[in-house]
Amino acid sequence: MKELGETEARLDRQLAYGILRLTLGVNILVHGLVRLPQLAPFADGLVQAFAKTPLPPQVIHLFAFVLPFAETAVGLLLTLGLWTRLGERRTVDNCTRVRHSSAQRLGHTRNTDDLRGHLLSAAG
Repeated sequence: MKELGETEARLDRQLAYGILRLTLGVNILVHGLVRLPQLAPFADGLVQAFAKTPLPPQVIHLFAFVLPFAETAVGLLLTLGLWTRLGERRTVDNCTRVRHSSAQRLGHTRNTDDLRGHLLSAAG
C-alpha cells in the first residue's frame, strides 16, 4: 500500500471535512426550515412531549420557538462554511466531555483525554 504524501493527506482531510460540514449543515438547515412554517404546532408538541419532566412548560415553549431559528442559522453557517472553526472546537469539546463522563460513570478505563486531544488538534 502506497503512503500518501503530506499534500495528498492534507487534501484528503480537507475533502472529508468539507463533505462532513456540508452534509451536517444541510441536515441542520433543513430541520430548521421544516419547523419554521409550523412554529405553534411544533412548540405545543414539544411542551406535550416534555409534560412529565420537571422542566417548566414556559421554558420549553420559549425554547421551541427559538430552536427552529437557531437550527436554520447554524445550518446555513455550516453549509456556507462561516464561523466553523469556533463551532467545531466547541462541538468536539462537548462531545468528548460527554463521552468521558459516560465512560467514568460506566467504569470504563479508556482514556478519553487522548481522544479529545487528537480531535482538537485535527480541528486546528
